[in-house]
Amino acid sequence: MRNAECDLNQVREKMFQFVNSKTILIGHSLENDLRALRVVHEKVVDTALVWRHSRGSNVKWSLRDLAKTMLNKDIQQGDVGRTQAQHY
Repeated sequence: MRNAECDLNQVREKMFQFVNSKTILIGHSLENDLRALRVVHEKVVDTALVWRHSRGSNVKWSLRDLAKTMLNKDIQQGDVGRTQAQHY
């Protein structure tokens, strides 16, 4: 993260301006983000786990497949890579 504008502690400090123990975090495969931030949070709704995959409970939906199947939306297209902000 050579071009990062903030270090880990600064990111955590900014996050905790908005998030406390009563906050419900909603996202996709949040365990990866929370692990990277070194945060343990109890109130999490993880869209990768909410809907069961047809291949079994140990298989998670990708965000792209979940959006296509549940919302009929195509996301994360092209060569740019994954982005958290999608504009519709």
